[in-house]
Amino acid sequence: MSKVKSVIFLVLGGLLAIFLYENWLPAPAIRIFGKELVTISNSLIIIICLTLGIMTGGIMGLMWSRRRERALLSQTGPEEAPEKQQHRQQEEQGADK
Repeated sequence: MSKVKSVIFLVLGGLLAIFLYENWLPAPAIRIFGKELVTISNSLIIIICLTLGIMTGGIMGLMWSRRRERALLSQTGPEEAPEKQQHRQQEEQGADK
């Protein structure tokens, strides 16, 4: 399975490299208040947007999974520590005598 993943990532990396090579054109300058800030390529803009999107999706996925875990814990209740269970059992045995 890891060999298949490696091959898939190599193919995707190769396609990304070809895309970057083919589309590395300077974009119009980025301006604010009439002043030119920077001129970057279209490919770099696309990579930055993709990276931000992936990071945002990952963060939202983590937040969602933690929220789901908290909901499950609130339904089942927190587990007792083994020390507390032993102490409770000893108290119950002492009350029975």
